[in-house]
Amino acid sequence: MLTEQFHHLDRLLTEHRQYWQVRAFATFDRLWPEGLKQCVDSLSIEQIWQLDGAEDELVALFSPWLPVGEALNQLLEQFQRPESNDHKDVEARLGVGIPGRKWRQIAAFVESMPKPAGTVLEWCAGKGHLGRVVSSVHGCEVQSLEWDRGLCHEGEQLAAKYRDKYRVDQTFLCADALMAETKEHIPRGGMSIALHACGDLHTQLLKAWVVRKGEQLLLAPCCYHLTKDARYLPLSQAAKASAIRLSKADLSLPLQSTVTGGKRVQRLRDLEANWRLSFDMLQRQIRGVDEYLPLPSIKKAMLAGPFDAFLAWAATQKAVPLPAGLDIAACLLRGQRRLLEVRRTELVSKLFRRAIELWLVLDRALYLQEQGAEVDVFTFCDYQLTPRNFMIRANNPRAVTLCR
Repeated sequence: MLTEQFHHLDRLLTEHRQYWQVRAFATFDRLWPEGLKQCVDSLSIEQIWQLDGAEDELVALFSPWLPVGEALNQLLEQFQRPESNDHKDVEARLGVGIPGRKWRQIAAFVESMPKPAGTVLEWCAGKGHLGRVVSSVHGCEVQSLEWDRGLCHEGEQLAAKYRDKYRVDQTFLCADALMAETKEHIPRGGMSIALHACGDLHTQLLKAWVVRKGEQLLLAPCCYHLTKDARYLPLSQAAKASAIRLSKADLSLPLQSTVTGGKRVQRLRDLEANWRLSFDMLQRQIRGVDEYLPLPSIKKAMLAGPFDAFLAWAATQKAVPLPAGLDIAACLLRGQRRLLEVRRTELVSKLFRRAIELWLVLDRALYLQEQGAEVDVFTFCDYQLTPRNFMIRANNPRAVTLCR
């Protein structure tokens, strides 16, 4: 089933690459139907913000030119969270001290868990909030793996605090998840779990779980672009055979959502983007080269300062000489106009962001399936709680035979 779903999705994405595989910051070209261009060019920045988190409205708006949006939605609906009568409700008292949105994600994750077969390994645990709740709810031993000694120490204190009152049996392993020897911590007859482990961290878990022949795996992946590789390296044979080749910019597309940010966060993003694009328009003019020059990351405190200080910093970074008597206000205005073009172009690509994420999730699921695991993929919580709501649940039947 997963294989057929992947091939259907892969075909739809391949046929519409010109709409989502676009570097909006770098290019002015939009290879779209004229009606679609007119539609997006009529949108204000406020309308773009509103549409950003409204998937159904986005599909409806672009349906005259991109009916594929409805097909993608129908495919995504096949992975909606399954109804279950055997999960354990997570008591709110266990969420004391955990930020509200994080707590609701943890509760939804735990409610989607099967009963652990043995010891549970919490991968990239942070302070071990997830592991602590799992131990209390399921009455099992949890080992929480985290590389930051400070977080391990805080987690140990929390585990000790709740040990007797909430029946928490949790210890911490201070180790780097990316080191090869860390795979030895994966329990062969137990369960490995990870909630929003980023990029290479969760792919390392997948590979280590396969090598160790773990029994159960529960993973909600995140931040696919955080990888050491210049381009995406597919895991499954099905994805390797695809015509789709993903850059780091493509891998960032699923993360382009304002669902959890709000207007203040969006305004700060747009301010930074405005400044970057203002410099970009200026450097193209000064150099006489129609080419985008990406700038390094900045400290957000720089956005509280004047634009001309940012401009001087950017010019130094790229060795671009600024002309004397530069009209700062006109430079900012050009960047503002360019930002609106970019946001309009990005809005079309965002029609495909959930589909791109599903493609990546299915690649991981099919990799596990190819190794002999039984695999389910579903959303474990509402999209508004976290856009990273896909869960991969795997069971290795061979591990049961070997360990019992």
